[in-house]
Amino acid sequence: MSEHMLHILAPSRFDSVGAIAGDQTALRQLRDAINDAIESGTGGTYLVQSDGEWYSLAVIQATDMFPVCTTYAGEVAPQRSERETVSMRGLPRFMEAFQKSQPPPLATRDIP
Repeated sequence: MSEHMLHILAPSRFDSVGAIAGDQTALRQLRDAINDAIESGTGGTYLVQSDGEWYSLAVIQATDMFPVCTTYAGEVAPQRSERETVSMRGLPRFMEAFQKSQPPPLATRDIP
């Protein structure tokens, strides 16, 4: 039985499919983080992958996504359009969202 388990599949250069799959607990955490970002500008949650590794998920409401760029895994010499000038980590309030995604104290964390 999984709990807090969420997988995010982003579209790649070879495939245009994206997906989010998670157990009910993780999906509720994601929903709450998104609602928080809609209301306050930032949200975050702490989730686990199926291999048991935990990760922080920061959620940021950006006023303009046009200049935001992402990178591909293993990308060595990225080629960007002139408009792609802001990295995900360079978004205003990224660190605030990251702080919201930090794990709870170990004594209160349920480990799957």
